[in-house]
Amino acid sequence: MSTKTIIQTLINTNLADSSTILASEHREVEIALLNELFPTEYRELHEQGLPDELEITTPELSNLFYDISFVKRGNTVYINGYVRNKTGAIFSGKVLNIDTTEYNTKTDRQYFASCSNGTNLEIQNSNILITEIANNEQAYFSLTYQTND
Repeated sequence: MSTKTIIQTLINTNLADSSTILASEHREVEIALLNELFPTEYRELHEQGLPDELEITTPELSNLFYDISFVKRGNTVYINGYVRNKTGAIFSGKVLNIDTTEYNTKTDRQYFASCSNGTNLEIQNSNILITEIANNEQAYFSLTYQTND
C-alpha cells in the first residue's frame, strides 16, 4: 500500500525528465499504482499471525475475540467483522490498536458504526473501541473511514 505522496515521489524519481528510464523503474511505478487500485485484503484474527503490511496490537484481553478485515483503497479504509466477548463480564473499551500509520484515521476525526447488538464501534486515530458488549455476545459491524493523504 502506498500513499499519494509515496506514489508521486516514485513517479518523480523513476520517470524524471531528461533521463533514461529503465523498464524496471517504469514497472516499479506501475506496480505501485496497481497495488493501490487493487489492494490486498488484510484480515486480523485474535491469536493469529499478522500480515507484515498491517501491524496491530491488542490489549491483554484473552477472552475478547474478533475477526476484522481491512481493505485500503487510496485514502479510504473499509473494515468489517465482529467482536465476541467471552470475558465473563460486560466489556467496554479498546479492542485493538492499528500501528501502521497509513491506516490511521484522518487527524482529529472520529468515525462510528452501529453494531448488530445495538452498541457502537468507534475509531479514533489508531484505536478501535466498542462502547459495550455483554458476556457471550457477538457484535457485527461495517465501517468506512478516511486516512491522511
